[in-house]
Amino acid sequence: MDLAAANTIAMLFSFAIAITIGLWYLAPAARSRPLGSALILLLWFHAFRHIAMQIFSAADVGGLAASDTAQRTIAYGDLATAIVAFTAMWALHQRAAIGRHLAWLAAIIGTADLISAAAVGVDEKLADTVTDLSWFTLAFYVPILWVTGVMLLWQLWTRRSEPLFPAAAP
Repeated sequence: MDLAAANTIAMLFSFAIAITIGLWYLAPAARSRPLGSALILLLWFHAFRHIAMQIFSAADVGGLAASDTAQRTIAYGDLATAIVAFTAMWALHQRAAIGRHLAWLAAIIGTADLISAAAVGVDEKLADTVTDLSWFTLAFYVPILWVTGVMLLWQLWTRRSEPLFPAAAP
């Protein structure tokens, strides 16, 4: 089996697993929490997106045939998302109102980054040369990011009129 086919099979299976975890565990957990806590739960998955910075070493020593533009597009979009997601988590943990806006920003930047990285990856046929940690990231972590990104947008949109946290009882 060639590398691209193996990656596609692994990615599809990871999507199926991530969707199942999302439906069975994350969605009920998010619904049962105050909005701020639900957002923190989903943002945790995006706080680790800085792992995409490894694309620079994958291209330099790992054989990944990614142009400099592709490397920067993938790495910096994920890094920006990770920084905003982590900042949003801290703001929400402190019950700061800006947390909602930062969560929206993380969701928007993260979704745009996933779309952009997918387009770059397809355009440069990166699945043909991806190996090692890059392969694991693409086959395992990216499907989790898509599922939790959709869930994050779902929470932000469907619960937009809710307070982040219930008011404390007097």
